Amino acid sequence: MLVVALAVAVAASALAAASTTPQRHAYPRTRTVLLPAAKPKPRRHVNAALVRRLRGTVWRWQAVIGTRRAYLAAPLHSPRALRYWRRQARAITRLVAHPPHKGGWLWIHRFEGSWADSGDPYWGGLPMDRSFIRA
Repeated sequence: MLVVALAVAVAASALAAASTTPQRHAYPRTRTVLLPAAKPKPRRHVNAALVRRLRGTVWRWQAVIGTRRAYLAAPLHSPRALRYWRRQARAITRLVAHPPHKGGWLWIHRFEGSWADSGDPYWGGLPMDRSFIRA
């Protein structure tokens, strides 16, 4: 009986070894799939004249308020230049629309003479009469 049990065990192990799946790799093999070639992204056309106009506006207001000129090394026809100069123009326009000490200037203006006054005693808004002009 022992011989029969041993023969059955050997046959079972041989059958199990033959029916097992092959050993798997640590990294499963993948198939290479070729995808269609990607279309190149179309370049956005930027009008260099628009960028020049924005840059000129920025530089003019920077000269008026006395700040340094802004510069950008990117070419004028690039989207980066358009984005930069638009942002600069927006910022400088916001700054110019709200000048410092505006309230003080408006308070003085409230007590000035008329700018359209053609006669005495004041000319040009500030209170200047003939004695002031003679001096």
